[in-house]
Amino acid sequence: MFNILFTKKDAAEKGHTVNDLIRIIQDGNKEQKEKFINDYKPFIIKTVSKTLGRYVEIENSEEYSIGLSAFNESIDCFDEEKNRNFFNFSEQVIRRKLYTHLNLRKKELNTLPFSYLEETDVNFENRYLSDNYNQALHQIEIKDQYTLFEQRLSEFGICFEDLVLQRPKHKDSLKQSIKIAKLITEDVDLYKKLLTKKTIPMTDLLKKIKVNHKAIENNRKFIISVCLILGEEFEDIREHINEYVVSI
Repeated sequence: MFNILFTKKDAAEKGHTVNDLIRIIQDGNKEQKEKFINDYKPFIIKTVSKTLGRYVEIENSEEYSIGLSAFNESIDCFDEEKNRNFFNFSEQVIRRKLYTHLNLRKKELNTLPFSYLEETDVNFENRYLSDNYNQALHQIEIKDQYTLFEQRLSEFGICFEDLVLQRPKHKDSLKQSIKIAKLITEDVDLYKKLLTKKTIPMTDLLKKIKVNHKAIENNRKFIISVCLILGEEFEDIREHINEYVVSI
């Protein structure tokens, strides 16, 4: 991972924190944005190389161009109220853009005639279409989802282990907790209040479902965890978590 201590020190020497610089850029300072991107090209190269498992050059690299575009996008989209660290956020954005690109490229190659593949770099096919590579790529995606999920849980004062340790022990209680989580997630107002207040909107929820207040409070962390799994882009976690919470 990029040396965050260095980036903070580098920004401080210029009289601004990284978040300060992002705010200045988002206010419309194009010159500062260009300088910021140029200063952190090594971070982009390192993130792209780490994701691909090989070093990439700036020149004539489609993957680097995608990483550069994703870094630019992360500057525009960064919200320090939702994400504590810009570089962690931008790394996630770069990775997701690269995964999308590689998966699309893989599908394109799978639909092309064999004669075309013969004219392309065979190493590309071996690297990107092999079962081992696809499995490794999927494992990286899952790992990134768990990392992001753990970060989101921490915003609610919940540890990742709470999802398992505080799983309702009784089957009926488990089903009820999942039902409550689904209700919250599918209700725009309830889910928005959950994300804003970082807790279950108890008063509003009890108007929509007849359930004991204590039943909700006792399983609060579990319910919130399931809400985040259902409400955000954690598809792989939903599949893996089924073994703990039956079928979500």
